[in-house]
Amino acid sequence: MLTKRMVAINWMAYIFMVATNMMAVMLPLNQMDTGAISALYPNKFVPAGFTFAIWGLIYLLLLAHLVFCTWTLRLPLAARGTSGALIAAIHPLFVLSCAFNAGWLVAWHYLQVPLSLGIMLGLFGCLLAIFNRISRSEKTCALTYIQHVTLETPFIIYFAWINVALMANTSALLVHAGWEGIPLQAWQWSCILIGTAAAVGIWMALYWLRPAFTAVIVWALFGVYSAQAPGNASIGQVALAAMAACVVAAAIGFWKKRSLVLNNVQPSRSKRRFLQ
Repeated sequence: MLTKRMVAINWMAYIFMVATNMMAVMLPLNQMDTGAISALYPNKFVPAGFTFAIWGLIYLLLLAHLVFCTWTLRLPLAARGTSGALIAAIHPLFVLSCAFNAGWLVAWHYLQVPLSLGIMLGLFGCLLAIFNRISRSEKTCALTYIQHVTLETPFIIYFAWINVALMANTSALLVHAGWEGIPLQAWQWSCILIGTAAAVGIWMALYWLRPAFTAVIVWALFGVYSAQAPGNASIGQVALAAMAACVVAAAIGFWKKRSLVLNNVQPSRSKRRFLQ
């Protein structure tokens, strides 16, 4: 059951996370810029700097989620329904994700690359669990439009970005360890990661009907294309093909999802298999 204590803790965790991010930019932590640290571990999967602006969108969406949590708390107990139950279900995972987010920044800025990857795996696990709980709730009760925007979309976009960040963090760790990509060349590994990210995005769009997830993958791949294509035409071509495939999948997923939301129903497993 949703309580005032849960919502208050959610707000405190969010403020702590945002404050840590602000310190990382304004101080910065360990006197090193986040982007400058990425440059210490050069690899062909690093996106252009502008790509990281998506963090602003993620934090704004999480803020909208907290505002909706607070609004839901003000409703009579009987009127909270699915919203109250879902917020309560993901509450501990949300708090833990905020702690992992802040912890990753500290580890990254102090050049603890193996630790940063471990923390990011924890963040990935939290967001995966939140995604699973949201998906399970949809099986029993269709979400309204506002619930999709405030309870589902913030975590879908967050989860998608961490999928890509996890790949980039793993690449940074391998560079940190001195691995040079043998038996493949660096650009070939980049193409493999681009293909992997695209495959996940397409699967999420067509099987789970999460076009927002796929849109984030497109944004990340555009960042990789912008940063790496000028130096390697092969990476550029693979990235463009991957983006095109993801755009098509996202459009199909969006159309199907829109129809289901407007009709206030959820896709059956058989329909998802058909879309796969």
